[in-house]
Amino acid sequence: MPLTESGKHQLTGQKSVEIIAAAEYLRMSTEHQNYSLLNQQTAIREFAMQNGMEVIKSYTDGGKSGLNITLRHGLQSLLRDIENGEANFDTVLVYDVSRWGRFQDPDESAYYEFSCRRAGISVHYCAEQFGDSRTPFSAIFKSVKRVMAGEYSRELSVKISEGSRRLAKQGYFQGGKPSLGLRRMCVDVTGKHKKILRKGERKGFPTDRVILVPGPDSEQQLVRDIFSMFAEKGMSPTAILNKLIEDETPPPQHSGWSRVVIRNILRNEVYIGNLVYNRSNSRLGRNKVLHPPDDWERVEGAFEPIVSAGVFWAAQEIPFKKKMSSETDMIEGLRKLCLIHMEISAELIDSDEKIISAASYRKRFGSLAEAYKRAGIDTLSSSNHKQLVLDREELKKTICEEIIQFFEDHGIEVDISEDSSKLVVNNMHRLALIVVSCRVSPNLWPRWIVDISSSENVDFTLVVRLDQKNQKVFDYLLLPNQTIEATQLSLTRHNGYEIEGFTHDSLETVVKALSSVDLAEAAQ
Repeated sequence: MPLTESGKHQLTGQKSVEIIAAAEYLRMSTEHQNYSLLNQQTAIREFAMQNGMEVIKSYTDGGKSGLNITLRHGLQSLLRDIENGEANFDTVLVYDVSRWGRFQDPDESAYYEFSCRRAGISVHYCAEQFGDSRTPFSAIFKSVKRVMAGEYSRELSVKISEGSRRLAKQGYFQGGKPSLGLRRMCVDVTGKHKKILRKGERKGFPTDRVILVPGPDSEQQLVRDIFSMFAEKGMSPTAILNKLIEDETPPPQHSGWSRVVIRNILRNEVYIGNLVYNRSNSRLGRNKVLHPPDDWERVEGAFEPIVSAGVFWAAQEIPFKKKMSSETDMIEGLRKLCLIHMEISAELIDSDEKIISAASYRKRFGSLAEAYKRAGIDTLSSSNHKQLVLDREELKKTICEEIIQFFEDHGIEVDISEDSSKLVVNNMHRLALIVVSCRVSPNLWPRWIVDISSSENVDFTLVVRLDQKNQKVFDYLLLPNQTIEATQLSLTRHNGYEIEGFTHDSLETVVKALSSVDLAEAAQ
């Protein structure tokens, strides 16, 4: 039947009956098959047919918790359409109060419903006795049901937590991502190994359990190497990180390399076969809560170890960073770091092994800004920073001038644009000249961001990369623009053969490339 302009169906014949246009909202977590999307939809469609309604739009949240609205894109879309006046329906049909949400604050659930009614859209709970009635009794009954929906989640959370803790005491892995060098193994009720679980794969039966087993030999050896570098060779986490990056060592399955990843590896008892559970929790969608060691559940020998106990416990005796007990030492450390780099940041603080972490400064002084102020470098973000930027721009200008002079001294004819950024070499090649500062990422991986969007109508771009302290040239890249499709390049120390083939350690090799026949061919 066609829709009228008002968004309602019109039956034709001897008697006209107005059909109310409705939207349905479906939500299923993983708690019970009775709440499957199909079951909800069947009940809603039957309710609609019995009450002169027709569902013209569906909003669905499959496999989503009802504790909050954060990840419930279906409900967010429903409320957004209603609030923006884009809803072409007059009512919303929901299976019951719990499908609308198991919010821990019942007022949150009531607020979202009120937002719909305020826009002239009613909300019907199809499986509830009160329907859409607004009598005092219905209001009370609905409030009680909202509280009960939230209480159900709270009680379920307690039961799940107790069950997980009981299984952890038996040595079973209680969810999460396996650490580097380990894999999840599904076992049956007798403990017989069934199969290795892939990323995101769940166990087959409710009675199955999961344990951790050693992973690929290469990953096991990598874990042992990290412990050896730290406990036996005296390398810091930062030094280990830099070596892994320089060696282009593949990172763990679920993350990239960082100091945090390395520190977590070095402190993880799972590598000596111990299962440690209940170190923290984030129940009912709340922020993570850290528990004291006395509340942890530790099962020794739960899994097969891949690191010897002697090496592991030796590593636990070594602090990651220098301990600073006095505020005087902390402030002096900041001053020295600032003098070395001529700037200050959380990344620089964490990259220096001689002082404590940025998080420790925040904890002691309340914020990094306050720590900077105490160290007398609180103006770094304003006048000093502006001066630093001016100094770097002057350095880049000087480098450009030196490169042009070097070209001319070596017999290369150069025509220069007004800003010295565009050159014509030997009356043949149009060349853009870009000097790029180095950025130190949080994982201490030097990175250069090259914007070549301005290098239009040129044959080549000569990228000059500054070193990690941005005080001198690191290397040169002579890039044929015909081979570059992106307008921005993110470069590291190692960039693959596509980039490495155009990298030069000195201006002498750049001059040779500019004078070669191959370069002329590359520009075609």
